[in-house]
Amino acid sequence: MVAPWVPAVGEAFWALSGPKLHLHVIIHGPIPLPLRGPADQFIIVNVTTLHADVKHDPACLLGAGDHPGIIHDSYVTYRFARIDTDADVRKNVNSGVWQLCQPCSADLVAKIRHSACRSKLLDKDAKQFLGCV
Repeated sequence: MVAPWVPAVGEAFWALSGPKLHLHVIIHGPIPLPLRGPADQFIIVNVTTLHADVKHDPACLLGAGDHPGIIHDSYVTYRFARIDTDADVRKNVNSGVWQLCQPCSADLVAKIRHSACRSKLLDKDAKQFLGCV
């Protein structure tokens, strides 16, 4: 019997963000957030291809190959960071709405988390959850 999948920091998956699939990464959790109820929560960010003619958050730039799913120079879109319950993360993965891929390395997760505190676009609840403020 295969053990059920358990969400954890560093897990990565493909999910729609706008009209396209984007790489998403769990960067923090599980931990309850008092203002969001007693359920364990995760912070999830997505990665978007960097285009010279499109404004972007410079807090965390990633190069092609930093993760097998990153094939172009990219950036973390902290503006669209999500805070999801453990139950919702499991439901979206187990139902196939989100498609698991290779987890991120510990170094990559550390870079994304550290850069989150520098981002001017990350929601204040997420910054507090990460311990930035």
